[in-house]
Amino acid sequence: MACGTGKYTLNTTNTGSEDCLDCMAGKYSALAVSDTQAQCLMCEVNEFSASAAEVCSECPEHSSSPAGSAVAGDCQCNGGYTGTNGQACSACVPGKYKVGLGSGECMKCPSNTYSGGSAQSQLEQCLACPAESTANGTGNTRIDECLCDKGSYQDTPEGGSQWVCESCEVGTYGNAMAAEACQQCPSGTYLNFIGATRVDQCISCPLSSNSPAGTGSIQQCMCDAGYSGSSADTCVECTAGKYNADSRASPAVCTLCDAGKINPDAAATSENACETCEAGTYASETRALCMVCPVNTYCVGGLQKQCVGDFRANTHNENGGGVSADTCVCKKGMFLYEDTCTPCDIGSYYNGVANSITKCPTHSTSLTSSEQGAISDCICKAGFSGEDGQACDPCGPGTFKTLTGDSLCIVCGAGRFSPYSARSIDACEDCALGKFSTLLATAGCTGCAKGTYSEESAQTVCQQCSPGTWSNTVNASNEETCTQCGAGKYQISPGAVGENACKVCPVGKFKFVAASVEP
Repeated sequence: MACGTGKYTLNTTNTGSEDCLDCMAGKYSALAVSDTQAQCLMCEVNEFSASAAEVCSECPEHSSSPAGSAVAGDCQCNGGYTGTNGQACSACVPGKYKVGLGSGECMKCPSNTYSGGSAQSQLEQCLACPAESTANGTGNTRIDECLCDKGSYQDTPEGGSQWVCESCEVGTYGNAMAAEACQQCPSGTYLNFIGATRVDQCISCPLSSNSPAGTGSIQQCMCDAGYSGSSADTCVECTAGKYNADSRASPAVCTLCDAGKINPDAAATSENACETCEAGTYASETRALCMVCPVNTYCVGGLQKQCVGDFRANTHNENGGGVSADTCVCKKGMFLYEDTCTPCDIGSYYNGVANSITKCPTHSTSLTSSEQGAISDCICKAGFSGEDGQACDPCGPGTFKTLTGDSLCIVCGAGRFSPYSARSIDACEDCALGKFSTLLATAGCTGCAKGTYSEESAQTVCQQCSPGTWSNTVNASNEETCTQCGAGKYQISPGAVGENACKVCPVGKFKFVAASVEP
């Protein structure tokens, strides 16, 4: 009698039921007759059987067992699955994984990783977050749970499908996670390294310099308007007379005010700070101040012009501060004639003020082209006397003056005379016979009085008639006009006038000789 399925016998001659043995657990026999234990076949991998099994049972889905497994508990959940051995296995949910066989729990993906698939069986299947990003906690299931770190921002490269975290560039910072863009450092600061996380990491530009928002180096800090240089060195304020309106240039340069304009203040930020000097002044070489126009120049529009060269020959400006070309007048001793400075005529003068000549005072004259150009150039003519430039008085009677100028009139001398305004010694005439003059200066001579006479010219006195004579003749020019006293008369004094001057001889005396001086 043959053994049934799941059994075998060692007694090939006797097939009684008492000789039939069960196949061992983990084996099976589908044959009705098994004459040896070798006829019990081992269950294959992922199968199991109890003893006397006709067939092996399959392990639950997603579990495995070695060949010859005897019980369902030998079926262990595969990697990526979990559950009680021999029972149903559940897949690890996204964000978890399980390595190897067994009933162990699914493990969460570690921090800064994520897993989007289920039934993950390897730690490596937990994908690392992109560089410079962080995922909070463990068991993250999506890449979007990875947040870009502070100091970076999320970017999707052109043509790419997956975003990446890029470090904030120089001049920017990121102070929050998951930023889509980095923030620029404020204007007036710079930041020269990448990945900054705080605004206080932005460095202030050096003194008197500036920068636009997002500046990445100190070399990009530019000197403020009104300053020159490079901020990497030192920004220096523009000196008076200069300006710099550009706060974006590097290096910055101060510009000198245009000709004729000045700026008295330092650190000027606009060309409008340069102002045109008033008429009569000109801009200094440094353009820092307006200076009074010097003599012989005039200043218009802040520019200095020369009277001679820029305007008209032989002109000058004695006082300075000329506000126009009209302040340049002809030099002294010249006057404007047909737009040309011409030497003054004799007898006139020009004081270098109003381009017109002035006649010298009466009885005075002048030379041409006088250097002084004043009334003092007018000098008294011959025959007239006075200080230069003053009234000229005629030389008085008995005087003369042959030269022009301020010399005094010369007296003709006693016994001579001349008219007013005599111009030569030849005008001095001798007193005529019968006349005299005791004065050093006179217009005429005095006739000899009665009792006197003058027989020579240029006399200072008349001679008296001798005693014993008399005369009634005036202007007598010889002694013959003196008449002798008659006989019986006498006269003892010289210069007797009239016959009555002769006295009769007293009683007891007589005189028979004419002109007797004694009785």
